[in-house]
Amino acid sequence: MLPEILGVSTYGIMAAAGFTAFFLIFVLMLSRKHNVPFNELSNVIFLLFASIGLGLLLAAILDALFKIPDRGRFEFGGITWYGMMLGGFSGFALFYWLFARKIKPSADKLKIETPLTTYLNVGALGMSLGHGLGRIGCFLAGCCYGGPTNSFLGVVFPEGSLAYREYGVGVAVWPVQLFEALGLFCIFAFLLLVKHKRIQDNRLYIYLAAYAVLRFLLEFLRGDFRGGLFGAASPAQFLSIGILLFVGVMLLRRYICNKKAGAAWHAPE
Repeated sequence: MLPEILGVSTYGIMAAAGFTAFFLIFVLMLSRKHNVPFNELSNVIFLLFASIGLGLLLAAILDALFKIPDRGRFEFGGITWYGMMLGGFSGFALFYWLFARKIKPSADKLKIETPLTTYLNVGALGMSLGHGLGRIGCFLAGCCYGGPTNSFLGVVFPEGSLAYREYGVGVAVWPVQLFEALGLFCIFAFLLLVKHKRIQDNRLYIYLAAYAVLRFLLEFLRGDFRGGLFGAASPAQFLSIGILLFVGVMLLRRYICNKKAGAAWHAPE
């Protein structure tokens, strides 16, 4: 709708705003609420940027894989959010494990003592806000558009936009980007404002599950091509199902472990 402001890409502006919001929440929450010392936080920021790099790589690889049926070959030409998200979280967990296991015992100044779950839960909070801001950038740039609709909620993208090239002049499409941004802002508000310990301790799983459901449903309204590797269903819908299964397995595992721990605690001597 507004691809540029004074010659500057609005998508780039909103992407930068999203990353800034994520980074500020990540640093401020860890330093002020969780009292992570400066030396440890600086080490973790290094791991964070490394994991972001891994996420971008996986995002490009998955996009290229999903679009092989359309392109006829493996070719880099875009990124997919799920690759960024999954690569970022899994990469951070991997780098955290390697850092703590290999470096921590030999260098006191490089110690990372805050639990990994704390970092992942705070990261999920920041990512929900940053992701929502990024989707507004998608709307302004005209990418990730929805399919045609006669609803009063439909929007008409201007000449030259991707939606215009796909459907032609005057065709209203679903503003899927704004729906997704609204959903992400609601997830962020829930994770931030609800102070129940179980909610705060499971922010990562709540974000993953809530976004998976949101994305699965919104895929039915999407109009742009995201890859035909899985036939009628979109790759994002298959990934959404996989994420929901992962969250279910992890929560079930935690429940079983807690039950066993409780049984052992109350066992007679």
